[in-house]
Amino acid sequence: MDTIKTPFFDQYGDEIIFQDNFDLIRKLSHIDCSVPKRTHGRRSWHRERYCLKFYLMRLFQNNLLNFPFPLKIRKHEAPDFLILSSDGKMMGLEVTEASTEDHQRVMTELEKSPQGTMLMTLDLFNLEKSPLPKGEYKKALWKPGEKSIGKVWGNSEVKRVWIDIILSTIIEKTKSLNKLNFKTADRYELLVYDNSHVAEMLNSRYALPLLRKAIGEKLNLASYDRNFHSISVIHIEGLLYDVANKGLVLKAETDNTA
Repeated sequence: MDTIKTPFFDQYGDEIIFQDNFDLIRKLSHIDCSVPKRTHGRRSWHRERYCLKFYLMRLFQNNLLNFPFPLKIRKHEAPDFLILSSDGKMMGLEVTEASTEDHQRVMTELEKSPQGTMLMTLDLFNLEKSPLPKGEYKKALWKPGEKSIGKVWGNSEVKRVWIDIILSTIIEKTKSLNKLNFKTADRYELLVYDNSHVAEMLNSRYALPLLRKAIGEKLNLASYDRNFHSISVIHIEGLLYDVANKGLVLKAETDNTA
C-alpha cells in the first residue's frame, strides 16, 4: 500500500468507531475524501477512502447498513478494511478499481494535454488488446484541429466491454481472496470502483441483468474456498449494489459526503 503521511481517517487515526447512526454521519462528514488528479499525487489510498465513504453513505441512506452499533472500521491490507460490529462478527471489505492499464495511462496523458483535447478510439482499451505496444495508447487522444478517428459505439458493444472488464476484476479479486495472506473473516464484500472507458456510456438498468448472468456462468464459486458474499460497483449512476444477486441501483444523493 502507498505510504500515508497522515492517519487514514484523518483526526480519527487508522481506526474509526461509530457509536450510532448520528455518529456515523457526523464523523464521515469530517473526513476529507477528495481525490487529486493523477498528475497531482493521486495514490491508491485516496480512492480507497473515497470508496469506503461513498459505500457507507449509500448503504445508510437506503437502510442497507446492517451492522449493529457500535461499529469499528480498521484500515488493513488484504482486505483493505476490517469492519467489526458489536455482535462480535468481522467483515472484510476489499476495494479495487475496474479499468485497463492503457486507459489509465492515456487518462494521465489527457491531464497533461492542451485544453480541448478529447478521448477517442475507445476500442483501443478492450481487454483482448491489452497491453498495447509502448505509446500506442496515445492514439486515443484527439487534439483540437485534428481529424477525428473515433467511432460510434452501439449499446450492445458498450455492455459487452463493460461486463468483460467488471467480470475480469471480480475473478482476479476472488483469486486474491483465496491467497494465504488474506485475513480470515466471517464475511467478505467486494467494492469495485468503475473507472473503465465505457462507464459514462453505460445504462446500468440494461447491463446489470447481463452482468449477473455472466457472473453465474463464468465465476466458478465451487472452485474457491472463499467467496465474496456481496459484490457492488461504484458507477457514475450511483452504487450498483450486490450485482450478483439483488442488482440494485442506489442513486447518488447530493449530500456532500462523497
